[in-house]
Formats: sequence, C-alpha cells, structure tokens
Amino acid sequence: MRIKASLLLRVLAALGGGVLAGQTKAQTFTVLHTFSDADGGASEPTAGLIASGNTLYGTTAGGGGITDGTVFRVNTDGSGFTLLHSFSGSDGVGPRGQLILLGDTLYGTTRLGGTSYGANNNSGDGTVFAINTNGSGFTTLYSFSGGDGQQPWAGLTAGGDTLYGTTQVGGGQGYGTVFAINPNGSGFTTLHDFSGGSDGGSAYIGLYDGLALSSNTLYGASWGAVFALNTDGTAFTVLDTFTNSEGPSGTLILSENTLYGTTTYGGALGIGSVFALAGNVFTTLHSFSTDSESNPLAGVILSGDTLYGTTEGYAPGSSDRGIVFALNTNGTQFTILHSFTATDNPMVGFPTNSDGLGPRGGLLLTGNTLYGTTYEGGSTGYGTIFSISLPVLLPQLTISPAGANVLLTWPTNAAGFTLQSSSDLSSAANWLDSTATPTVLADHYVVTNRISAAAQFYRLKK
Repeated sequence: MRIKASLLLRVLAALGGGVLAGQTKAQTFTVLHTFSDADGGASEPTAGLIASGNTLYGTTAGGGGITDGTVFRVNTDGSGFTLLHSFSGSDGVGPRGQLILLGDTLYGTTRLGGTSYGANNNSGDGTVFAINTNGSGFTTLYSFSGGDGQQPWAGLTAGGDTLYGTTQVGGGQGYGTVFAINPNGSGFTTLHDFSGGSDGGSAYIGLYDGLALSSNTLYGASWGAVFALNTDGTAFTVLDTFTNSEGPSGTLILSENTLYGTTTYGGALGIGSVFALAGNVFTTLHSFSTDSESNPLAGVILSGDTLYGTTEGYAPGSSDRGIVFALNTNGTQFTILHSFTATDNPMVGFPTNSDGLGPRGGLLLTGNTLYGTTYEGGSTGYGTIFSISLPVLLPQLTISPAGANVLLTWPTNAAGFTLQSSSDLSSAANWLDSTATPTVLADHYVVTNRISAAAQFYRLKK
C-alpha cells in the first residue's frame, strides 16, 4: 500500500487544472448600495442582512415616509434596491433586529411603535411584524404594552412553528423578557421575566441580543449573563456571569458544545472581546486593542473554524470607525478584513466617506462573500450595504488507513469540489472522478476506498 502524504497530495492537485490547497486571493471590499433621499430617506441600517437566492433583505432604523424606518430588498450585486415597507408609528418604529425568512414571508421586530404609539406622547413599546418578500401583506402580529415586554431590539429566532425573541426592558419586573409567538400572531407567551438579579437581568437585557436555538433549548446573553432556557419556558439556567462593565452583546453562535459571542466592553482593555463558552469553561479568544476595533455589537458568525464579525469602533475625534474581522475559533490569526474611516462633514453635520462607518449589525456569509451594513457613512452619511469577497481557501484532503480500506475526508464547507483518483501521473487525462457517494460525518465528507496493490493518488478538483 502506498498512501501519499497530504503535502504531496496538495502538490499533485496542481496537476490537470487543480489548485494548490491553501492558495489565496486577496479579499475585495465593495460598496453595493449607499442609502440616500432617493430611497425615501431610508437610513441607519442597524441590523445585518439575510439572503434568498440573489436577493438580500434588511431593515433601516430611520427614514421612510415619516422617518420611522423601513424594510428593503436589494440584489447581491447592488442593483434593484426596493423599499418593501415604510413604518408609520402604529405599525412600528425603528426596526433594529435582523429579519428571518420562512417560506416567502419575512418576520421581524420594531423597537418602538405599535398600538400605544402616540397615546399621551408615548413612542410605543414595539411590535412583531410579518411581510411578504414582494412587499405585500404587511401585518402587525403583536404590539407590546409594557407588562409583556418593551423594546424588542433583537430579531427573532424560528423553531418549528414558533418564533422566539427578547425585549430589552419591560415585563413584570422591568428588566426585559424572553417570549414566544406563533407566526400568525397567536399564542404569545412570556417564557422568562428577568428580575434584575441572579438571572443576569440588568438595566438592559442587552443591546442586540438574539437567541440561538438547539433542539429544545434557547441560548442568549443578558447584560449580566449567558443563559439557557427550555423552549417551554422551564429550566432557566445561568451558564456564565459578567460584570455590568463587560456587556455581552449580539446573538450567540452554538457549534457542537461551544457558544461563541462578543462583549461590547470587557476584555483586556475594556473595549470589547470575543469569547467562547464550553460547558462551564469561559475563554476570552480575543481582546480588542484599538479604538477602531472597539465595541463589537452584533456577535459573530461561524464558517468552518473561522469566526467573522464587526465592531462599531467609534472614538470621539478619531477617523477610525469600525472594522470587519476574522478570527480562528481557537483565538489565533486575528485578521482585519476591512477598516472603515470617516471625516466630519460640516456641510451635512455628520461624518461621511465612501465606504460607510460604524457597522452595528452582524454579517451574512453566502458562498465566499460576506455581506453587511454600516449604520452611518457613505457619501450621504445615511449608511451603506457592503460585500467582502473572501480569499479562496481550498480544502485539505486527508487520507488515513482503516484496516483494509483507506478513508478520504475533506470539509463539508468545500462546496463544488470533486474527489478524483489516478494510478498514473504521466497525463492529466488519467485523473478520474470518484463514483463513490460521500458520507457526511459531522463537518466532513468521507469516502471509503478499498486498498489495492497498485499505488493510488487522490486530489480534490473544482
């Protein structure tokens, strides 16, 4: 039996049109859309984006008909920007959480507005809404009234036939809630009412904290704790606690048995961090160290072994206004993918630039491209939608013996690659596609081949 080392296999992959694994291309930052008066004044996109096919969907906290915020869509190449809905008070004000998509319907929250809007100068306690992807059928599914929660800043999480969310304040004790509601607006239930004490509730449940869902357990971060809660509202558990100066923020990401998240403050310098929580073991993966890197608000997303996120990065008097970053899940190789800068523009009264500033929302990864928004900046100061084409990192093929067989494995995030083999390297024509159907095991594809007397060479080709 002759099994070639992985390094040789990577070299062999360059034959016949393959590419060396680990070879990269520099990332490309592109402004897809700059918000302006031509968009009905839509401005301040606080949340991240979601995608369906070649269409991105998002919200702005400001602008629209009477500056109460909007829901929009835009193509992934930046064309076709369309306002789907402009909020007007009683139907909601200031959507700041990320949308979710179920079928052809978008679901989201507004921080203010609702049925109490305008009464006794009340700005409203917030709403849950639904709207079709073509802009039709807008429906206010629920209006908060204080005792059931106020200011649902974060977006929703879907599980089965139920939507889950949080409110920033309000509830029976004034410290925020976790709630559930059916997609048709029925069955609203308060799953947990924060007390401001040992359950981690504080002056705010958190700035942008959504929920992660695994099986029948919800995971979230209040201003004082990371918690777990059954979807029926039972078994509330504090997994880890924070001081009020640390402020965990953003939706948590659960991968296997580890939660990943960010703190707005905290870390070595008190300006933010990325953390991992595995069981009861808390690890600070990265402490942000400069003003431009400070204050991550949206949490992180995960692809393979890499976390991606943003920081708002605002410092008075500084031109550094946030970054997009990458970080390995073991805390190594922190990389700034893009730095935003801006200058104060006395003509308009707020900072402007070409690429945007102060990203507050999370990122979306589709294929090899990250998509995101900036709260302000761009040539108008209203904010931008951007994309970053990531370096092309080709997967490593691992070969290991298993009795009379050889196991060939490669990551499942290596979409579009085909396993090939050859017993004769004299010609590229001798490489043949494998006829075996890969088995998915955890986060890897696995193909089992019988060991033969003749030498076999393997590669992944795209």
